[in-house]
Parts: sequence; structure tokens; C-alpha cells
Amino acid sequence: MSLLTAVLWIAGLGALGGLAKSFIEEGVRLGGFNRESKVWTPGWIGHVIVGAIAALVVWCIYGPFSGQKIDTSPGVNYTFTFSQAAGSVLVGICGAEILQRLADKRADIVTKNNLAKALKEQIK
Repeated sequence: MSLLTAVLWIAGLGALGGLAKSFIEEGVRLGGFNRESKVWTPGWIGHVIVGAIAALVVWCIYGPFSGQKIDTSPGVNYTFTFSQAAGSVLVGICGAEILQRLADKRADIVTKNNLAKALKEQIK
């Protein structure tokens, strides 16, 4: 099996998983923007795309090519592996969520401290 065939199989199976997630979560619906709640939902197409990308990322990290070096030109001194490339995609997908959670954690600490100060002043 060629690398391209394997990539297509993995992406296709991941897309199938994304479609299954869509069935389980919300049924097969097109995405859209809800003006009332100001939330965009990806719909079944978004789940299929994310499923395909996630399957490829995990396959690159843990699959048979995870340690294989990617060398794009003959004169390059530095190469990187499939797992490093896939990890970069994963960080790109999850990075915003990680930063949001860190910011929320910090905001919770500040809120807790302000509440404690306000309660101490109330007791006095």
C-alpha cells in the first residue's frame, strides 16, 4: 500500500467517525450561526472534516511513520518527523482551548480573591 493510499484510508475512516459523532450528538444537520446565542455550529460537514484531520494526526503521532523524517529538499540540515508535524497540527487545533482555560483559571483566582476581600470587609 502506498503512503497516499494509507493517508486516504485513515482520513476516510476518521471522516466516518466524524459522521458517526454527528449522528450521536445532533443528527445530520447543516451547520450555521445562531443569532440569538451568537454561536456557530459546524454541523455534520464540520464533524467529518475534524474527524478526518484528527485521525491523520493520531496516525502520524502513533503510526508506523511517526519517527520517519520529513526532508523536503536536498540541502536541508534540519529535518522533522511525522509525529512532530502532526503534533503541530494538534496544538493548532487545541491551542486556543488551552490558552482559554489558563486565562479562565487566572480569572477565577482573581475573582476568588476579590470575593474574599469583600467578605472580610462585610464582617468588619
